[in-house]
Amino acid sequence: MKLAACLTLAGILSHPVISQAAVWQDLQRQYPQQSLQQLQSATLSIQVLQLPAQTAVVRGTLLLLPAAGRHPYSPDLFHTLQQLSAEGWQLVFMPAPDTTPPDVARQALLNTELRARWQLVQPLLQRPVVVIAQGEVAGTLNLALAEDKDTQFQLDALVSLGAYLSDPKLDNQLQQHIAQQNLPVLDLLTQADHPGAIRGAEQRQQLARTLQTPFYRQRALNDFSYHSSQQQWLLREISGWLKTSGF
Repeated sequence: MKLAACLTLAGILSHPVISQAAVWQDLQRQYPQQSLQQLQSATLSIQVLQLPAQTAVVRGTLLLLPAAGRHPYSPDLFHTLQQLSAEGWQLVFMPAPDTTPPDVARQALLNTELRARWQLVQPLLQRPVVVIAQGEVAGTLNLALAEDKDTQFQLDALVSLGAYLSDPKLDNQLQQHIAQQNLPVLDLLTQADHPGAIRGAEQRQQLARTLQTPFYRQRALNDFSYHSSQQQWLLREISGWLKTSGF
């Protein structure tokens, strides 16, 4: 199946950290036919793989931020999400930093680096832009969106996969913000996600009900994981939400 997308990689610190450079070297060896593109600023260099959508009319861009050490060809949900290119989406997998400091220091670094990477990749994004982020990167992005007074993150919707933050104080803030974003949010949870993400699900759902938040939708799939046998169902869940949200 021909791919359609802009590809990049992301790191989520709930998983063992494999260096970003090592992951891309593996990609180049295994998929030499794919042309990796390098984006640079004075202080940052990242690699992306940009591929077009498979339809004449492009619906927009899906910016995908998967877990550390994973890439577009990993046998997990993000590999399956490439099928959305057949529905008219181009995809971008954006790299997150290789970070090792603990808790608050790590969170601050993730926030700073995520902003820097967003600036580099933004010229590739055709709107509407929908971000699909996972784990601690999803948590960092949710918090950054709430704090983003200068609207640096110009996105139109967010699919949040198991979002959490390792620092308890910041994670408590996160629970408040996910359900109150000023854009459509699909808060998707499975049993494979970090316990912190699952623990806050009921709190987020209750807050959304209390505030009558129009943009927030939660799907807590307690019997699901990211196993290959369930990925098509998860893909349809995301695809259906995109359509019902007007994208």
